[in-house]
Amino acid sequence: MNRKILTLTLSCIFSLSSLSTAAFCVETQESPTEHVSISIRPMNEENRRKMKDQREELPLLETVEAARGEKELPNMQQPLGARPAKMGHKKEYYYNNHSSNAIHWVIGASIDGTILELEDGSNWKLSPNYSVINWRVGDPIAITPNHSFLSEYNYYVVNKATGSYVAADLILGPIAFGSYTHWIIGMDYTSGHVYLENGSTWTISSNDLFIFNDWAINDTIILGSNDSWFSCYDNLLINVNMNNYVRARKY
Repeated sequence: MNRKILTLTLSCIFSLSSLSTAAFCVETQESPTEHVSISIRPMNEENRRKMKDQREELPLLETVEAARGEKELPNMQQPLGARPAKMGHKKEYYYNNHSSNAIHWVIGASIDGTILELEDGSNWKLSPNYSVINWRVGDPIAITPNHSFLSEYNYYVVNKATGSYVAADLILGPIAFGSYTHWIIGMDYTSGHVYLENGSTWTISSNDLFIFNDWAINDTIILGSNDSWFSCYDNLLINVNMNNYVRARKY
Protein backbone atom coordinates (compact mmCIF):
# COMPACT_ATOMS: atom_id res chain seq x y z
CA MET A 1 0.00 0.00 0.00
CA ASN A 2 2.77 2.43 0.92
CA ARG A 3 4.56 1.63 -2.30
CA LYS A 4 1.43 2.36 -4.32
CA ILE A 5 0.90 5.69 -2.52
CA LEU A 6 4.52 6.64 -3.15
CA THR A 7 4.11 5.82 -6.85
CA LEU A 8 0.97 7.95 -7.10
CA THR A 9 2.65 10.81 -5.24
CA LEU A 10 5.67 10.79 -7.54
CA SER A 11 3.35 10.66 -10.54
CA CYS A 12 1.47 13.73 -9.33
CA ILE A 13 4.70 15.61 -8.67
CA PHE A 14 5.96 14.75 -12.16
CA SER A 15 2.67 15.92 -13.73
CA LEU A 16 2.74 19.23 -11.87
CA SER A 17 6.39 19.67 -12.77
CA SER A 18 5.58 19.06 -16.44
CA LEU A 19 2.75 21.62 -16.35
CA SER A 20 5.00 24.19 -14.67
CA THR A 21 7.72 23.59 -17.26
CA ALA A 22 5.22 23.92 -20.10
CA ALA A 23 3.85 27.16 -18.68
CA PHE A 24 7.36 28.51 -18.24
CA CYS A 25 8.24 27.63 -21.83
CA VAL A 26 5.19 29.40 -23.16
CA GLU A 27 6.04 32.48 -21.11
CA THR A 28 9.64 32.62 -22.27
CA GLN A 29 8.58 32.31 -25.91
CA GLU A 30 6.76 35.63 -25.71
CA SER A 31 8.78 38.48 -27.22
CA PRO A 32 7.88 41.73 -25.46
CA THR A 33 8.23 44.94 -27.42
CA GLU A 34 11.64 46.50 -26.88
CA HIS A 35 12.16 50.23 -27.14
CA VAL A 36 15.47 51.87 -27.93
CA SER A 37 17.16 53.23 -24.83
CA ILE A 38 17.84 56.96 -24.82
CA SER A 39 21.37 58.32 -24.44
CA ILE A 40 23.20 54.99 -24.38
CA ARG A 41 26.34 56.88 -25.41
CA PRO A 42 26.10 60.39 -23.93
CA MET A 43 28.11 63.24 -25.43
CA ASN A 44 31.17 64.48 -23.63
CA GLU A 45 30.72 67.78 -21.82
CA GLU A 46 32.91 69.79 -24.20
CA ASN A 47 30.84 68.81 -27.25
CA ARG A 48 27.63 69.33 -25.29
CA ARG A 49 28.65 72.92 -24.46
CA LYS A 50 29.71 73.53 -28.04
CA MET A 51 26.37 72.28 -29.33
CA LYS A 52 24.46 74.47 -26.90
CA ASP A 53 26.50 77.56 -27.80
CA GLN A 54 25.97 77.25 -31.54
CA ARG A 55 22.21 76.63 -31.49
CA GLU A 56 20.45 79.62 -33.02
CA GLU A 57 17.87 81.19 -30.75
CA LEU A 58 15.16 81.60 -33.37
CA PRO A 59 11.37 81.68 -32.98
CA LEU A 60 9.02 79.30 -34.75
CA LEU A 61 8.03 80.50 -38.22
CA GLU A 62 4.58 82.04 -38.36
CA THR A 63 1.92 82.42 -41.06
CA VAL A 64 -1.82 82.04 -41.19
CA GLU A 65 -2.99 78.85 -39.49
CA ALA A 66 -4.40 76.23 -41.86
CA ALA A 67 -8.07 75.43 -41.31
CA ARG A 68 -8.61 72.04 -39.68
CA GLY A 69 -11.87 71.22 -41.49
CA GLU A 70 -14.70 69.05 -40.21
CA LYS A 71 -13.78 65.76 -41.83
CA GLU A 72 -12.26 63.30 -39.38
CA LEU A 73 -10.55 59.97 -39.87
CA PRO A 74 -12.49 56.92 -38.63
CA ASN A 75 -10.12 56.44 -35.68
CA MET A 76 -10.21 60.09 -34.65
CA GLN A 77 -13.11 59.80 -32.23
CA GLN A 78 -11.80 60.85 -28.84
CA PRO A 79 -9.81 64.00 -28.08
CA LEU A 80 -6.53 63.55 -26.24
CA GLY A 81 -5.77 65.11 -22.89
CA ALA A 82 -7.99 66.09 -19.99
CA ARG A 83 -7.38 69.82 -19.48
CA PRO A 84 -9.47 72.59 -21.03
CA ALA A 85 -7.98 74.15 -24.15
CA LYS A 86 -5.82 77.21 -23.51
CA MET A 87 -6.13 79.35 -26.60
CA GLY A 88 -3.24 81.52 -25.47
CA HIS A 89 -0.88 78.64 -26.19
CA LYS A 90 -2.10 78.18 -29.75
CA LYS A 91 0.23 79.50 -32.39
CA GLU A 92 0.12 79.85 -36.17
CA TYR A 93 2.84 77.81 -37.76
CA TYR A 94 4.48 77.62 -41.15
CA TYR A 95 5.54 74.30 -42.69
CA ASN A 96 8.06 74.34 -45.51
CA ASN A 97 7.69 72.04 -48.52
CA HIS A 98 10.28 69.61 -47.15
CA SER A 99 8.56 68.91 -43.84
CA SER A 100 6.69 65.99 -45.43
CA ASN A 101 9.96 64.05 -45.11
CA ALA A 102 9.46 63.99 -41.36
CA ILE A 103 5.77 63.68 -40.58
CA HIS A 104 4.64 61.51 -37.68
CA TRP A 105 1.18 60.86 -36.31
CA VAL A 106 -0.47 60.48 -32.91
CA ILE A 107 -1.48 57.01 -31.74
CA GLY A 108 -2.17 57.72 -28.06
CA ALA A 109 -1.66 59.82 -24.96
CA SER A 110 -1.65 59.41 -21.20
CA ILE A 111 -4.90 60.13 -19.36
CA ASP A 112 -3.58 63.42 -18.00
CA GLY A 113 -2.31 64.48 -21.42
CA THR A 114 1.32 64.85 -20.35
CA ILE A 115 2.77 62.03 -22.47
CA LEU A 116 2.21 61.64 -26.21
CA GLU A 117 2.92 58.44 -28.17
CA LEU A 118 3.75 58.54 -31.87
CA GLU A 119 3.48 55.88 -34.57
CA ASP A 120 7.07 54.65 -34.16
CA GLY A 121 6.45 53.89 -30.47
CA SER A 122 8.38 56.91 -29.18
CA ASN A 123 6.97 58.66 -26.10
CA TRP A 124 7.26 62.40 -25.57
CA LYS A 125 6.87 64.21 -22.25
CA LEU A 126 4.83 67.39 -22.78
CA SER A 127 5.10 70.67 -20.95
CA PRO A 128 2.22 70.99 -18.42
CA ASN A 129 1.80 74.62 -19.49
CA TYR A 130 0.20 73.52 -22.75
CA SER A 131 -2.92 71.56 -23.63
CA VAL A 132 -3.59 68.81 -26.17
CA ILE A 133 -7.33 68.61 -25.50
CA ASN A 134 -8.08 69.24 -29.19
CA TRP A 135 -5.56 66.74 -30.51
CA ARG A 136 -6.82 63.46 -31.92
CA VAL A 137 -5.52 60.03 -32.83
CA GLY A 138 -4.16 60.22 -36.37
CA ASP A 139 -3.23 63.92 -36.28
CA PRO A 140 -0.04 64.60 -38.29
CA ILE A 141 2.89 65.71 -36.13
CA ALA A 142 6.20 67.48 -36.86
CA ILE A 143 9.08 67.62 -34.39
CA THR A 144 11.08 70.85 -34.35
CA PRO A 145 13.91 72.17 -32.16
CA ASN A 146 13.17 74.39 -29.19
CA HIS A 147 15.64 77.27 -29.54
CA SER A 148 14.79 78.95 -26.26
CA PHE A 149 17.52 78.64 -23.65
CA LEU A 150 14.93 79.43 -20.99
CA SER A 151 13.06 76.17 -21.61
CA GLU A 152 13.97 72.80 -20.13
CA TYR A 153 12.49 71.07 -23.16
CA ASN A 154 14.62 70.40 -26.26
CA TYR A 155 11.84 70.11 -28.85
CA TYR A 156 8.35 71.11 -29.91
CA VAL A 157 5.80 68.62 -31.16
CA VAL A 158 3.66 70.53 -33.64
CA ASN A 159 0.17 69.42 -34.66
CA LYS A 160 -0.27 70.18 -38.36
CA ALA A 161 -4.02 69.61 -38.16
CA THR A 162 -4.64 72.23 -35.46
CA GLY A 163 -1.64 74.53 -35.83
CA SER A 164 -0.88 74.23 -32.10
CA TYR A 165 2.42 73.14 -30.58
CA VAL A 166 3.72 71.79 -27.27
CA ALA A 167 7.22 71.89 -25.77
CA ALA A 168 8.39 68.31 -25.34
CA ASP A 169 11.25 65.93 -24.57
CA LEU A 170 11.84 62.38 -25.73
CA ILE A 171 11.49 60.00 -22.75
CA LEU A 172 11.10 56.62 -24.49
CA GLY A 173 12.72 55.64 -27.76
CA PRO A 174 10.94 54.08 -30.74
CA ILE A 175 10.37 50.34 -31.01
CA ALA A 176 13.74 48.79 -31.86
CA PHE A 177 13.87 48.07 -35.62
CA GLY A 178 10.08 48.51 -35.78
CA SER A 179 7.95 49.03 -38.89
CA TYR A 180 8.01 52.83 -38.49
CA THR A 181 11.49 53.09 -36.95
CA HIS A 182 14.53 54.41 -38.81
CA TRP A 183 18.15 53.48 -38.15
CA ILE A 184 21.59 54.06 -39.65
CA ILE A 185 22.98 51.45 -42.06
CA GLY A 186 25.92 53.44 -43.40
CA MET A 187 28.00 56.54 -42.70
CA ASP A 188 30.62 58.64 -44.44
CA TYR A 189 32.30 60.83 -41.85
CA THR A 190 34.41 62.63 -44.47
CA SER A 191 31.57 63.78 -46.72
CA GLY A 192 29.05 64.06 -43.90
CA HIS A 193 26.59 61.59 -45.38
CA VAL A 194 24.38 59.18 -43.46
CA TYR A 195 22.38 56.32 -44.98
CA LEU A 196 19.16 55.05 -43.44
CA GLU A 197 17.43 51.67 -43.71
CA ASN A 198 14.70 53.06 -46.00
CA GLY A 199 17.26 53.84 -48.72
CA SER A 200 17.42 57.59 -48.05
CA THR A 201 20.70 59.51 -47.93
CA TRP A 202 21.16 62.65 -45.83
CA THR A 203 23.80 65.38 -45.92
CA ILE A 204 24.78 66.77 -42.52
CA SER A 205 25.33 70.48 -41.93
CA SER A 206 29.06 71.22 -41.69
CA ASN A 207 28.36 73.04 -38.41
CA ASP A 208 27.08 69.80 -36.88
CA LEU A 209 29.81 67.40 -38.04
CA PHE A 210 31.42 67.37 -34.58
CA ILE A 211 28.15 65.86 -33.31
CA PHE A 212 27.83 63.46 -36.24
CA ASN A 213 31.36 62.08 -35.71
CA ASP A 214 30.20 60.24 -32.56
CA TRP A 215 27.30 58.47 -34.30
CA ALA A 216 27.46 54.79 -35.22
CA ILE A 217 25.87 52.11 -37.40
CA ASN A 218 22.47 50.89 -36.12
CA ASP A 219 21.83 54.07 -34.12
CA THR A 220 18.09 54.80 -34.12
CA ILE A 221 16.98 58.00 -35.87
CA ILE A 222 13.81 60.06 -35.52
CA LEU A 223 13.19 62.49 -38.39
CA GLY A 224 12.36 66.06 -37.45
CA SER A 225 11.91 69.42 -39.21
CA ASN A 226 14.31 72.36 -38.97
CA ASP A 227 12.41 75.64 -38.69
CA SER A 228 15.29 78.05 -39.27
CA TRP A 229 14.58 80.82 -41.80
CA PHE A 230 18.06 80.89 -43.27
CA SER A 231 19.21 77.29 -43.21
CA CYS A 232 19.20 75.11 -46.33
CA TYR A 233 19.08 72.06 -44.06
CA ASP A 234 15.35 71.43 -43.83
CA ASN A 235 15.35 68.49 -41.46
CA LEU A 236 16.62 67.20 -38.16
CA LEU A 237 18.08 63.76 -37.63
CA ILE A 238 17.48 62.99 -33.96
CA ASN A 239 19.82 60.27 -32.70
CA VAL A 240 18.03 58.40 -29.91
CA ASN A 241 21.13 56.52 -28.76
CA MET A 242 23.10 59.75 -28.33
CA ASN A 243 20.11 61.92 -27.36
CA ASN A 244 21.18 64.72 -29.71
CA TYR A 245 20.43 65.88 -33.24
CA VAL A 246 22.02 67.32 -36.37
CA ARG A 247 20.59 69.53 -39.09
CA ALA A 248 20.41 67.75 -42.43
CA ARG A 249 18.90 67.72 -45.89
CA LYS A 250 17.89 64.84 -48.11
CA TYR A 251 20.60 64.10 -50.65
